[in-house]
Amino acid sequence: MHIKGLEHVQPSESVREELQGRNLLAFSRGKDALAAWIAMMESGHDVVPFHMTTVPGLDFIEESLAYYERKMGTKIIQVPHNSLARHISGLLFQPPGRLAICESTPMFEKGPWEREWVAEALEAKYDTDWLATGVRAADSPQRYTHVKIRGPINENTGTFLPVWDWGAEELEWSFKRHDIKLPVDYQLWGRTFDGLDARFMLPLRDRFPKDYQKVLEWFPLLEADIFRHEVVMGKGGL
Repeated sequence: MHIKGLEHVQPSESVREELQGRNLLAFSRGKDALAAWIAMMESGHDVVPFHMTTVPGLDFIEESLAYYERKMGTKIIQVPHNSLARHISGLLFQPPGRLAICESTPMFEKGPWEREWVAEALEAKYDTDWLATGVRAADSPQRYTHVKIRGPINENTGTFLPVWDWGAEELEWSFKRHDIKLPVDYQLWGRTFDGLDARFMLPLRDRFPKDYQKVLEWFPLLEADIFRHEVVMGKGGL
């Protein structure tokens, strides 16, 4: 796919060929990350996918990860998302009784730490391995600008974009080619689960009540936001 204004940028096919080897993949379960996995696999990469968990133990996420492991024939490593520690230490939806615990929660900044945890899980080192993400220029103006300024290979961060120039048709064809489905998230939210506001919680409560209760175990006062939407704002939904 040729994208206007980015004709000078190295095509993703060439990027995948140049960096072919054993590489990490940040796998959010989203369509872009899934397409990146497929493209890397088809290009001969040894893909090591890892999923950054925002709320541990949610059944619908565990089931989708198990599905992709079966379809792709590769174990998906799970590590905590840095937002989990940030939310807890920031007292998001936390009761007063948890103050001491929340304030002592260590923070994990964005950076190489997720690679270190993945390496520990595999008993291997990833000092020189590249990390792939599913960022596509056509996805948003921000991502278009990201590709235009930084390109698809970032030597400083050790990251690359294996499908940066793919469009919606290429994504859809790759899924059909491998007879693979998007997660249930897209039925509920049109995207993967990554928030704690009522926009995510109301559909979760209705479709997966057990998982909703698990979220409340981590964030007990979350229902205050539900109350705001359903009663104070009189929406009863989104």
